[in-house]
Amino acid sequence: MCLEALGVVKVATPEQIRQLMCPGTKDAATVRGGLKDLEAERLVVSPGTATRVNEAGVRVTEKLWTLTPAGLDAAAVVLDRPAKEMGGTAKAAAASGAKHARKVTETLAAFLQTPPEPTQPVARASTLIPAQAPAADAPPAPPRPPGLGPLSAWTTEAALPVGGTFTSPARGSVRADLVFAAPGHPQVPLLFAEVDNGTEGPPILADKIDRYRKFFARKVTTGSRETLLWRTVWPHNPRVSGRVSGRGCASAVFGC
Repeated sequence: MCLEALGVVKVATPEQIRQLMCPGTKDAATVRGGLKDLEAERLVVSPGTATRVNEAGVRVTEKLWTLTPAGLDAAAVVLDRPAKEMGGTAKAAAASGAKHARKVTETLAAFLQTPPEPTQPVARASTLIPAQAPAADAPPAPPRPPGLGPLSAWTTEAALPVGGTFTSPARGSVRADLVFAAPGHPQVPLLFAEVDNGTEGPPILADKIDRYRKFFARKVTTGSRETLLWRTVWPHNPRVSGRVSGRGCASAVFGC
């Protein structure tokens, strides 16, 4: 779970990984244990921390975790993606607190709406420690709306070149904070999302939308025919539309 989550979002706290992968667990202890195991194998590292306010209003400081280069390769196997498409480790972002990256992860969790699976205490076999009694039935979790998943259909920081190539985009290109690509999805086979911490005004967001339009309009020649560049990557999506929304945390969403 930890490799899959970090393979997509690149940097996250244990609580964010819990929200993405296993929101039915009581707390992030399971995730922290998994990260410690991966750290021992030199697949993940914690180069920074982040502070948040929990539901009780208490400030909590948590480690930020990201993948090592070896961890990127391992995550590529878990996600069944080519290693060259995994991007970087985001170690520098984690070292500086990763404010924007954490907002992107929170936005992804809201899109996913991962169903919480109920858990039960593990009975202890030792005769020195009494076995735990079955937990009383917990109240049912509030229903969640259908999410956009699975997680493996998402990528982050995807280059959308208005010039140059996907690996070497020209100046003026844009990077989508989130991309959802699921050609078989009946409503949203393709979606791009921009997430802002409330620091970018309308002119900057409008400029980003204009750069998206330039990307969507860019054509290339393949063989003897001209085609839209974006269709060479996402070929099965017949239309493009855009919308800007958000209050406090601004977002631009483009669905195809």
